[in-house]
Amino acid sequence: MKKWVKFFTLSFFSNKIAKQAINYGVASIFLALLLSYVFFLLGFYGADVLPFSHYYENAVQFTNFIDDAFSDISLTLEDGKANSDKKINSYESDTQYARYGYNLIVDTRPMDMFIEFTQIATADGNEISYEEYISLDDMEKNNYILKTIYTDREVNLTDESVKVYKEFLSANEHAMDEYAALDMGAQDYNKQLYSLYVKYYYTSVNSALYGEKVPVLRDFYYRNYISIGGNFHYLFVFDNMIAGSFETDGGIPIIFGGYFNKLPDQTVSDIDAFIKEVYYSNAGRFAINYVIGAMKQFLILVIITVFICLIMWIALKFVTNGLDLSFSGCYKSVNSFVWFSSFTASLITFICGWFTPAQTMFSLMPLLFGGILLIRTALFCIFTTVQNRKARVDEYQCL
Repeated sequence: MKKWVKFFTLSFFSNKIAKQAINYGVASIFLALLLSYVFFLLGFYGADVLPFSHYYENAVQFTNFIDDAFSDISLTLEDGKANSDKKINSYESDTQYARYGYNLIVDTRPMDMFIEFTQIATADGNEISYEEYISLDDMEKNNYILKTIYTDREVNLTDESVKVYKEFLSANEHAMDEYAALDMGAQDYNKQLYSLYVKYYYTSVNSALYGEKVPVLRDFYYRNYISIGGNFHYLFVFDNMIAGSFETDGGIPIIFGGYFNKLPDQTVSDIDAFIKEVYYSNAGRFAINYVIGAMKQFLILVIITVFICLIMWIALKFVTNGLDLSFSGCYKSVNSFVWFSSFTASLITFICGWFTPAQTMFSLMPLLFGGILLIRTALFCIFTTVQNRKARVDEYQCL
């Protein structure tokens, strides 16, 4: 056991020890690959998560923008929900809160609040209402493209509107069964009625918020500000989460976000500390993304290892009086350098994560690993070949 531990831990640093790789099998290979996956996971996770506070403190314009804005904005947290004394959207109004190219949205109304929306149809610059669109025959409809326009106004479920929904659903043959199945005594009966009406009256209307069937407040912000390209400088504060994007003084882009459900009840007096608290309290929430990302990198690692093994095996065929290894022997030798190569690549990734975008380092990590592994394998082949040749010359001279 001691010999194996010595081999496994020191083979990267000693050609003499690395030559013993052919004596060990599946256990060494499996452990090396397992450690490599763990190192890749920790390297990327560490580079992406831990430097956030460092980057935040080195984004002067963003922090000034936030500090100025929240000097007159009240924000409290209770039971994982935020509440503010103001509703702000500097994209459309409240322009005094927009500074240094950054925009602010503060809206702590429930994100699952039903909102008013309309649909329009367009064709060759011609625009018609949804009511006009549904009156067309199928051939005419094919010429139009439907577009949903979202607002941040809450749907008002009045007695009159409820009456309209009932009349429509009771007359629609496709909706009759679902309408009849609704529980009129339910507390949210009107909401269920409205959801069913939207489903059968409108065309292809849904929500980006999981579990919702009709447009809600989250859709207004998501469709109009979050999902569109080119919107990289902002801070959004909603009822249950915060999201932002900024550039550091060095030009490194950072996107962050997090939910409030793990935070204690509080009155936010230091917005900068609060943002960091939200970010780090959510650090483990998206761990699955890092696990999947590391798995993708791990598959590339395996391919690189096999490819370098193949290069080694082919190269040795052209070397006389050198190493005499089978393909499996080459793979075992290369694999003896794998775990430390991945550790080094991950360590470099983590260190560079403090001054380089983590996504950039994520892409470079396999290349770092491959370069380290290739150089170490080449040195092993060169030095052991030279030693073997020298030993055979000495043996020949003795004869």
